[in-house]
Amino acid sequence: MFPVSSLKNRRKKVLKEMDVNSILFIESAFPKEKNTDNNYIFRQDSSFYYLTGFSAENSALLLVKKQNETKEILFVEENSPYLELWLGKRKSFDEVKIETGIEEVHSIKELYQHMGIYVNDRMLLYFDFSNRQVSSFLDYQHYRLIRIREHYPQITSVQQGSKVIYPIRMIKDEQEIKAIRRAIEITRDGIINAMKRVKPGMYEYEVQADLEYMFLKNNVKVPAFPSIIASGVNAATLHYSENNCKIEKDSLVLTDVGAEYMNYSADITRVFPASKKFTKKQESLYNALLDIQLKVIDMIKPGACFKDVNDKACSLIAKALIKMKYIKEESDVKKHYAHSIGHMLGLDTHDVNTYPRTLPELKENMVLTIEPGIYIKEESIGLRIEDDILVTKSGCKNLSYDIPKTIKDIERTVA
Repeated sequence: MFPVSSLKNRRKKVLKEMDVNSILFIESAFPKEKNTDNNYIFRQDSSFYYLTGFSAENSALLLVKKQNETKEILFVEENSPYLELWLGKRKSFDEVKIETGIEEVHSIKELYQHMGIYVNDRMLLYFDFSNRQVSSFLDYQHYRLIRIREHYPQITSVQQGSKVIYPIRMIKDEQEIKAIRRAIEITRDGIINAMKRVKPGMYEYEVQADLEYMFLKNNVKVPAFPSIIASGVNAATLHYSENNCKIEKDSLVLTDVGAEYMNYSADITRVFPASKKFTKKQESLYNALLDIQLKVIDMIKPGACFKDVNDKACSLIAKALIKMKYIKEESDVKKHYAHSIGHMLGLDTHDVNTYPRTLPELKENMVLTIEPGIYIKEESIGLRIEDDILVTKSGCKNLSYDIPKTIKDIERTVA
């Protein structure tokens, strides 16, 4: 649970970004139904959680900004004997107030009634669509927006809520960085457990089980994203997801994985040999890639342009591939490296401004991944080395520095 002071500070920053005579409306996540009887494990909407720290479904937040007044109102589901029997007791309004630091809490059934108190003529509505991909939720959100416009014709303008939320979410506070660090620690333990137990003849899903065992042991019920456990040629497929092939002798195993702690993601990629030792060819390619990754990480600092970082990574990989005679021209690099150098990291694995090459510059307390790769499909080799990097006041810090990454450390771990 985040300190109330942190939650209040986040809402204060968002209110500062909002125009005068505006209202921000944001709802909790929509439960994903597995069938008519059961839901998947509920995971709160990232921006809603960021502003409230509240994890229950069927909730909504209003932030109101007028000329001389701001208001924070939270709407939650009331407890009922029926819900308590099947799902457990809902928190009382007083408990919600203590947890979130929001003084005004009402039943979600009273949303339109209370919202009407604050809607003025010519009011701007910030409506949060976020990055949700679930079509049923998007349909519901459009329905909700239509209902709001019908109830309150005084609202003359609607803008995306991310406009005022994302600039704040991009810069992590102390509590967020602590949560990301813990997610990385759990991920580290999973990767090391998988490294120690891997051997030829195992199936990829067995490696996944050894890795995610450490997640569950640390109360991570669902990974931050579906684990990629790719051996041999499968590692040359960037988002390989089947995880069902037998691991052959002398194959490399690529694990692109991340635990989620307090809704914050880790995202780490490591490659290790199933037969305990890298072959000479694997070692040569791996060391070239590691050298590139370290050079790129050294570029990360406040004021750095992510496009420059991405371009430098492409150039370094191209030069390495030319030297090893895989390509002849730098423009051919996409044959063996087709993705960006990284992305922002936080409440979402591909966090706000998920394509950071569009950022004007990096800023202190941003967190991002650095993940160069080399993929030689015809040789059944796929390499990617990914770390989670915190931008500091004068440079950067590798938050995942203690996860085995050099040939020496990897072979010592898998031995």
